[in-house]
Amino acid sequence: MLVAKKHRLAIDNNMLKSRLVCESHEKDRLSSELKKMKDKASKQKGTRVGMVRNEGVPNNVFVCAIVSVVVSFFVMKLCG
Repeated sequence: MLVAKKHRLAIDNNMLKSRLVCESHEKDRLSSELKKMKDKASKQKGTRVGMVRNEGVPNNVFVCAIVSVVVSFFVMKLCG
């Protein structure tokens, strides 16, 4: 009985050790990713001064097209 309990505790100990290693690895990965994001943000902050970002252009064109269609519909209903 004591041998089985010792064996079970050894298995539990190994599982906890492996979980600890996994968690520390995840923590290191996340901290390095956060550092990369901060570095990237600081670089972009320096280069964005005085510049216009063009990332939302397709979305803006789509919204403008929808608004244009809606306004044209109302104008045709009112005048036609």
